[in-house]
Amino acid sequence: MTTFEIPTVTTKRLRLRAFRSADLDAYAAMQANPEVMRHMVMGQTSTRGEVWRTMLMSLGSWALRGYGMWACER
Repeated sequence: MTTFEIPTVTTKRLRLRAFRSADLDAYAAMQANPEVMRHMVMGQTSTRGEVWRTMLMSLGSWALRGYGMWACER
């Protein structure tokens, strides 16, 4: 089995970390909000399934490329 580590970056104001399955509800709610998404790259909302795939692709990017998206916590 191949393993990899996604770094966590912590500052006084926030923490950047790997996505967890528990992040799905909050991330899907954010990406379902048209007001939020009009400021993002695609400019359109995403379904729960699309958000789940985005999270999975991010984790895969870390494994294959050594970089990817983080989840952000205050």
